[in-house]
Amino acid sequence: MSGGPGRELSTATDRVLTTFFKDVLDKILKASRLHPVRQEVQEGEAMIQEACVAIEDIEERERRAREVKYSRRNRIRYIDRLLNELEMLNLAERTEVPERLGIELDRLMAESTVVELVQQPRPDSVTDAMDVLYEIQDSLMLNEADDE
Repeated sequence: MSGGPGRELSTATDRVLTTFFKDVLDKILKASRLHPVRQEVQEGEAMIQEACVAIEDIEERERRAREVKYSRRNRIRYIDRLLNELEMLNLAERTEVPERLGIELDRLMAESTVVELVQQPRPDSVTDAMDVLYEIQDSLMLNEADDE
């Protein structure tokens, strides 16, 4: 051996150190490559969260719109039943509105958005009550057409 016994030890130590530093540098390089990937994942997760919130908002708006729509339809259906009862009374040649129907008519008039109806007293005759119900029903149908 040309360099003597100390030279062999030095060469062995250099190889170990070279391997050690190479491993450390490889780990650092991998970590620096993973940092942008982690950042992209975090940005992707943030985008997903934003999308989820937007979807929930849209679903909530649609749910409220459905509730309004079905509430209006149910009210129109209820008015149809009252009109049917009044029509039966009219066919039976009854002229006075029964108290039960009068109370329901008062409630519908108070809830109505038609200003003229809110300000007028309850109609006494069956035909006048039917006219009021038709006006309320028409206002509900017009609002429904505007919403769609």
